[in-house]
Amino acid sequence: MKNKAVIDAHAHLDLVHEDEALNELIFRKNRSICTCLSAGNMDEWVKYRRLTEDFAETTWVSFGIHPWYSRGEDPSKYTDVYRDCIIIGEIGLDTLWTDVPYEQQHRVFTKQLAIAEKFEKPILLHTKNCERDVYELVKG
Repeated sequence: MKNKAVIDAHAHLDLVHEDEALNELIFRKNRSICTCLSAGNMDEWVKYRRLTEDFAETTWVSFGIHPWYSRGEDPSKYTDVYRDCIIIGEIGLDTLWTDVPYEQQHRVFTKQLAIAEKFEKPILLHTKNCERDVYELVKG
């Protein structure tokens, strides 16, 4: 794959210890693998931003309230983060892997779509068992 870019547009390092995450970022940087870490809540955003300080040329961090973390969230309180991030996401709907009520997820998701449109940001979607609903919302 000489002279070809490799991009992992949807990575999660929250499942591994911080030392392992740093080793993974070093491994990826040494192999010119560009990586987008998907922060699904504010804690992940802060952690990933700190972790990626030395990897700016190969790593960026997206931010969005993931459906799993949407309970009680109001996206408008994160306006500065949405403005600063390069991609908004992972956002969407999920009726399979979470017990957060669909109506709550839907409210948070539609607000984030409006924010993405306002700031002209691309979005990274989570659509588990809700692909048609997400498609209809995004298409609009």
